[in-house]
Amino acid sequence: MTRDTATESDFYSRVFGWTTQVEDFGSGPYTLFQVAGRNVAGMLPMVGDEWPPDLPSHWMVYFAVDDTDAAATTVSELGGTVTVPPTDIPVGRLSVVNDPQGVVFSIIKMNQFDPGP
Repeated sequence: MTRDTATESDFYSRVFGWTTQVEDFGSGPYTLFQVAGRNVAGMLPMVGDEWPPDLPSHWMVYFAVDDTDAAATTVSELGGTVTVPPTDIPVGRLSVVNDPQGVVFSIIKMNQFDPGP
């Protein structure tokens, strides 16, 4: 997540040798970072009211799950919190959660998963 996708694309491409491919994410552009044609990371622009102006650019870790709703329920049962309830997005169903210590991460059930070569 960043407010300057052009600078970030250039930075990560130069540091890691990643190539980029920009896709339409429904609500705007989504940049895929790729190694040998395999998606390894992605980037969204931080635009609109959902991104507070004092929130810095950041990485979000995603864990693939079999059932986003069930995993979000388990997070709550084990003392974590659900900060973004399970939500459908173009690539699957995700939820943003916090562990009991406050660490933020996302869980996602992908519509389809291609591990690549």
